[in-house]
Amino acid sequence: MSIKSCEIINKPSEINGTEDNSFANYTIKHRLPRIVDEIYKGNVLSREKREKLLGLKASLYNGEMEYLREAYSFWNDGNKIINQYHRNWLEVPFLFAEFFFYKKILDGVAYWQNGNDPFRFLKEEALLENLDRVETSAIKIKDSESPLKELILFNLWGNQADLSQFYKEDENLRINKIDKIIINHIKDALAFFQTPKRQVDFFLDNAGIELAADFMLGLFLIERKLAHTVVFHGKPSPMFISDVTYEDFQYTINTFQKSESPVLKKMGKQIEAELNEGKIQFQTDSFWSLPKPFIEFPESMVKHLKKSNLVICKGDLNYRRLVEDRNWNFTANSEEITSYFPTNLLILRTLKSEVMVGLSEKKVQELYEEDRNWLIDGKYGMVQLIQKNQERGC
Repeated sequence: MSIKSCEIINKPSEINGTEDNSFANYTIKHRLPRIVDEIYKGNVLSREKREKLLGLKASLYNGEMEYLREAYSFWNDGNKIINQYHRNWLEVPFLFAEFFFYKKILDGVAYWQNGNDPFRFLKEEALLENLDRVETSAIKIKDSESPLKELILFNLWGNQADLSQFYKEDENLRINKIDKIIINHIKDALAFFQTPKRQVDFFLDNAGIELAADFMLGLFLIERKLAHTVVFHGKPSPMFISDVTYEDFQYTINTFQKSESPVLKKMGKQIEAELNEGKIQFQTDSFWSLPKPFIEFPESMVKHLKKSNLVICKGDLNYRRLVEDRNWNFTANSEEITSYFPTNLLILRTLKSEVMVGLSEKKVQELYEEDRNWLIDGKYGMVQLIQKNQERGC
């Protein structure tokens, strides 16, 4: 059975930036130009590279997208998409616009020629500024009555650290309250791990404190024999500022090993030891760099995921790709939308985009009454376990 055989026929439209008050519109008009400024200021660039970045910023304001010159397959299709929507940033699908933007950032700084990550300085700073917090959390979790529960919560709220939206962490985002978890399947997740698993996969999101939290949870699962193998999936090239690449993965391990903190030093050595034994793995695929939903996974990834007992799906971008970046009704059925997915899912996400499914009408009303920006301000989270019946089809 192909992964697309479970596809829902009647899907809502893809999100784009044409609505003036939408988050997509705000992102294209305000957030993306600000990101160009940050990269411009934070890197030593030649005149030619600076001009390319300024040209990209200007295109965001005037709306016109340039064609990509790369010859590989998807971005050739991307040129057709741009043409179809009259080369307009606001009219193309939002997911495509964001991927296109980060691809043009990498083109502008000649990443493909020199390998210099234009976001590295931000990611490294985000980790170094939070090492004390990682150490404190590790000690607290180790001494807690329910360390797995605390690790799940640390993983959830660590997802607030998205550098594409909050350059310097806002103390007000550290809500960390159970009542801010709008879908709460923590008890189900704990019950799920009562039996050991052969393989657990992480779809990584942000470098920094969130990756540290991912490491802590992965190590815990291995140490407690709750999982034999943990596979971390990262990006093949820099994107969305803080998304984890192999270089970020290795930098975090090295930083822990060099730390003066015995707790962090031990953690770094443990991760390296498990990597050497193959119990922790890092994998990537060119698919992660393409603006495609998970229902379009290549066959090689589907084959891998069918062997996994659980995918821990982190953050907004992965959620948007999981359910597709569409104008879903917030009460749409999560299980139906994700029925194509090859294995069990544990979604850990703080909300920073306008895509959401699986809520009741009552809950949606309560959220709007409590906070009109609940979808995008990073103060609300979800811990959702979606289990698959391996005996049934879609």
